[in-house]
Amino acid sequence: IFFRLLYPFWSKQPVFHYHSLYYFMFPDKIIQKELPEKNKYFNFRNLVFKDVKTLSNREKIKIVELLQKNYYNDKTGRYTPKQDNIFPYLLQHDDNSYVSLYYINKKLVGFLSGRSVYIEINGHKVKSYYADFLCVHKEYRKKNIAPQLIQTHQYKQSYANQNIMVSLFKKERHANYFMKLVSYHSYCFDITTWKTHLMHSSVKIIEINNSNLNILIDFVKINKIKFDCFISVSMGNLSQLLSTKNILVYCVVIDNVCYSCYFLRNITTYYDDKPVIELFTSIKNCSDNLFNYAFSNVIYSLRKKYKYIIIENISHNETILNNILIKYRYIFKEKTYFQFYNYASLPISPDKFAVVI
Repeated sequence: IFFRLLYPFWSKQPVFHYHSLYYFMFPDKIIQKELPEKNKYFNFRNLVFKDVKTLSNREKIKIVELLQKNYYNDKTGRYTPKQDNIFPYLLQHDDNSYVSLYYINKKLVGFLSGRSVYIEINGHKVKSYYADFLCVHKEYRKKNIAPQLIQTHQYKQSYANQNIMVSLFKKERHANYFMKLVSYHSYCFDITTWKTHLMHSSVKIIEINNSNLNILIDFVKINKIKFDCFISVSMGNLSQLLSTKNILVYCVVIDNVCYSCYFLRNITTYYDDKPVIELFTSIKNCSDNLFNYAFSNVIYSLRKKYKYIIIENISHNETILNNILIKYRYIFKEKTYFQFYNYASLPISPDKFAVVI
């Protein structure tokens, strides 16, 4: 009763609650196999749900304006996406992507999107939607709009695509009060003074594009078994993100053999009015020295455009971070989480968790 009073929304959701002893003993299961029913958080009056491909240009403009002004902005940081930094994430998937727009008096005050991802976890394959760009206008927060967005979007998405029953959420700073799939810190550094290590001429660092994407695909197929949980998107969407430069991928190649790769995201964020890039996953099949030295050369090429980097302490980023923290101070660190909706899984160690989404 106390839990339901304290967390009225999440207590009604199909998530892995801490008091659900059954899933501690028998994890890796879908929680609610039947289609969801409407509850008090379902809102059809204020919310418009649609396939992303049917959005008008005016709707896209309003979505971008909402995110720019309300998604993330404080005294030191600014989030400044354009259409080309949002909608490529929602296109070229094997399943339709959906968006929910929340209106009050014809004013857009809330937004949520869902795009399909492939999850390989503890020997199981799960298809999921990744809930992204959840945003509520600053003037309308603490009015139950976020719960209504989530509940109504999940309901309509489940009926629109009955082949996908699971969703995945990412949270910063504070997690929702149920089991986390993974918990870790993200670190921000100033890269302008980082040293670059000279590499042997046989070592090539190549940027991946659509003409050499097979190098990355072959390497990932072989090495993703290093992780207990590996999350990825369709090749069509990955190609879209690479061609629009929302994601940058660098591979270390010696004699036509790939030994490591680094996945970076243009997060369209400015810290102290200087641009920030994010290292969200890396995969190594080489020595720590080669892995770290090659990354220093990747950083050298990025310094022309970016002053700061955020490194998420997951996948083989841990190797990079352990090396960096010996030499450089971080500016800030922030707790970060991934959580399942309608799937029960025990927590994964951050170094055994990788995402390419």
